[in-house]
Amino acid sequence: MMIGGEGISKGASDAASKAFVSTFEGGISHFRQCYARGLNKNPALEGSVDVRVILSSDGSIYELNVVHAALDDAEVVQCMAQAFRKLRYSALSDGQYFSVTAPLKLKPQ
Repeated sequence: MMIGGEGISKGASDAASKAFVSTFEGGISHFRQCYARGLNKNPALEGSVDVRVILSSDGSIYELNVVHAALDDAEVVQCMAQAFRKLRYSALSDGQYFSVTAPLKLKPQ
C-alpha cells in the first residue's frame, strides 16, 4: 500500500505536508488492517481509494470525503476513510486549514 503526494494543496506549507505524511506513515497499521480484512475475503483485491482530508488549524479533521474509489469492496473503502479519523494530526503553525487528497494504492504482495 502506498500514499502519493500529488494531492497536496498548493496553499499548504511544506511543514504541514511533511507532518501529514509523517502522521499517515506512523498510523499505517490502521490502513493495513482495513486492507487485510478485504484480502481475507478476496485475496486478489486490488485498486485505489482517494480520500480528501481537510484539517482545521488545531489539527482536527474538518472534512473527510472519499472522492474516488476503484476498489470492489465498499467495506474496505469506508474503513480506509475512517482510518484517517484514528490518526492524531499536529496543529498547523500558520493557523490556516490544510487540504490534501490522499491517493491510497492497494495491491496484494
